Amino acid sequence: MKMGGGGNYIGGYDAPVLNSNCPLRKFAKTYELKWNKEERDKINTIGGGFLIYNLAKMRQDNIESKFLEYCENNIDRLLQPEQDVINMVCYPHIKKLSKNGMVSTYFWSNFDIDEKKNNASWSKEDIEYALNYPIQVHYAGVKKPWKDFNIIKWQEWCIILAQTNYFSQWVDSIYKYKEMFDKYKGGDLYVKFKTIIPFAPIFEFAKKRGIFRIRILNLKLYIDFSMFRKAKNK
Repeated sequence: MKMGGGGNYIGGYDAPVLNSNCPLRKFAKTYELKWNKEERDKINTIGGGFLIYNLAKMRQDNIESKFLEYCENNIDRLLQPEQDVINMVCYPHIKKLSKNGMVSTYFWSNFDIDEKKNNASWSKEDIEYALNYPIQVHYAGVKKPWKDFNIIKWQEWCIILAQTNYFSQWVDSIYKYKEMFDKYKGGDLYVKFKTIIPFAPIFEFAKKRGIFRIRILNLKLYIDFSMFRKAKNK
């Protein structure tokens, strides 16, 4: 990917924010404690979720050592260390990439109605384009789909995982949880657990992937027929 004629160090994504009643704007105010306005404008250029580096130019201009130096000299001020350092050191040689390249999960809740879409730093058209055609979904915050299934866009993550070689291992870990909670059937904990982890979609994905799990005596085994399916489809 070209980065503006080779003049940029890095390319990344920014995020739309609500003009009022926005959690992101409230968080950004914490920067006012130790950063002046000029610095805050630089820090808010791009996020740290997905980045493309112009390594040749960064090596040429010794950017790595500048990262380390800036971090050491400003360690008491950094709130989002990697993101803050990247923006401050690379500015203004930063390219903003397509609106839909990295879409954070909070987009869907922040812009769920037209009133919010019309009250944002992006245009309504740009927001809808990002929501309808995301290239990469960024699971922002502490909730991640591999450990919390009560999260928006969890099934999209699971569908992609089902296409990898790690799916059977992950399904096995889910079975371990199920076996533990099977001991508490009928209790409040079990009922709550069933609402959080929808096993049916997981096992349906496994079936589509060609993975079947069986138990022989006390041994748990996987039979992976996916290779045969691929051979048959050729």
